[in-house]
Amino acid sequence: MDPRTFGIIEMVLIFGGVLVFGFWQLYSLKRYKDKERRAEEGPRQASDDRPD
Repeated sequence: MDPRTFGIIEMVLIFGGVLVFGFWQLYSLKRYKDKERRAEEGPRQASDDRPD
């Protein structure tokens, strides 16, 4: 194979891995923030769900 082909494959794998890792970190951060927000709200009481 041509050395340029190996270079292109290597760049795609490296940058693809970096992008996947970055998106995974953003997704994990969003889940963490949602979990913390729900913990701050506290447990909801049954009377809160009933309309007047």
